[in-house]
Amino acid sequence: METTTDPKKTFLNFRLAERLGRSLPMIRKGSLALIAQVLVSGMNFLLGLLLARWLVPAQYGAYTLAFSVFLVVASVHNALLLEPMGVLGPALFGQTLKSYVGKLIRIHFALAAGFVVVMAVGGLLISRTPHFAALSGAIAGACLATPWVLFLWFARQAAYLEMRPDIAAKGAITYAVAIALTIFALHAAGWLTPFGAFLALAAGSIVGGCFLLGVDGACVIGHGRSNRLAVFHALGQAARCVEKKVMFAMRERFKALHAAEAGVSSTASTSDVASA
Repeated sequence: METTTDPKKTFLNFRLAERLGRSLPMIRKGSLALIAQVLVSGMNFLLGLLLARWLVPAQYGAYTLAFSVFLVVASVHNALLLEPMGVLGPALFGQTLKSYVGKLIRIHFALAAGFVVVMAVGGLLISRTPHFAALSGAIAGACLATPWVLFLWFARQAAYLEMRPDIAAKGAITYAVAIALTIFALHAAGWLTPFGAFLALAAGSIVGGCFLLGVDGACVIGHGRSNRLAVFHALGQAARCVEKKVMFAMRERFKALHAAEAGVSSTASTSDVASA
């Protein structure tokens, strides 16, 4: 018995499979972006709950007030840097995103330094008031954490500019793990204060942000049980890499290799056209 297939049904199934195949990468990227946001926001929410449970009311109030000051600073940073970066980056610097992000890193730390100075001066003035003397430690912690938390936000935005939510998700995992380890270690040692809470935020942000952007330089990795002599020679090796400009020479060599490969491929395609 022969079975016949409906051509119209076959065509519709083909189109459906084609659209699904095109949508899968976007679904995957959207899911990774959602996971990254859930991890960062969830870790911040969990940190707030743990601090509310472990700190005395006066300490938790100081942390909350200092964190509110940080949110005001973050809104200014977002308006001056992150939002223009998300709009202008792909539109004007789509072909040179890495150099564009590199320049923005310098602008970020310049802005962060200004924010820290303003926060420190404000904290110093507030600490002179008797009723707000306990707030000085929290403000000091906020000054420490502000550049690095904002750096993490900047690094996540840079990952999304390059359409790499997978990197953002990995950075979020690193951020959450680093904060959890730091906050539990401080609590176990009895050193948990508002300053320690901001220290945990800074530690998680440094680890997560550097993981997102990577390291643009030579890394000399030693064994965990390395003695002083081994560490001394590792530092010397790193210094020689900088003095000899090893990374610059490698970049130039790779550029030459890529240019040579592009020239060979263009020559081959020209000869194929000529022979045809």
